[in-house]
Amino acid sequence: MKSIRLGILSLDMVGFSASAACAIHCAAMPFLVTSLPMLGLGFLASPLVEQLCIVFGLVVGVLALRHGFRHHHNATAILILTIGFAAIFVAHSGWVSEELEEVVTPVGASVVALAHLVNWRLSRNACQSENCGHTA
Repeated sequence: MKSIRLGILSLDMVGFSASAACAIHCAAMPFLVTSLPMLGLGFLASPLVEQLCIVFGLVVGVLALRHGFRHHHNATAILILTIGFAAIFVAHSGWVSEELEEVVTPVGASVVALAHLVNWRLSRNACQSENCGHTA
C-alpha cells in the first residue's frame, strides 16, 4: 500500500475512518441527542462540531485523492468523493427536511468513505510492480 503517510497511518485510512465515524455519528445523533448532556458530551450535537468534521473530511479527502490520482491516474475515486460531499452539502443546505437530512448525511459520509477505499485500492494496484516509481 503506497499513499501519503502520517506516521503509520495513510491519509486514505484516516479519511475512511473519519468518514465512517461521521456516518455513525450522523445516524446515531437523533437517538443520542437527549442523553449527551448528561454524559458531558452535549457539544457533539453542536452545528460547529458537524461543520468542523465536514471541513476536516473534505481537506483529508482532497489531499488523499489528489495524491492517489497523481499515482494511478484514475478519476473514479474523485467522482465518488464529489458525489458524497454533494450529498452532505445538499443535506446541510436547508433544501431538504430535517428528517431527510438525517438520512442523506450518513449516506453521503458512507460514500466519502467508499471514495477513500477505492482510492486506496487503485493506489495499491497501480504499485504492484517492483519498478513502481511511487514515493510515499
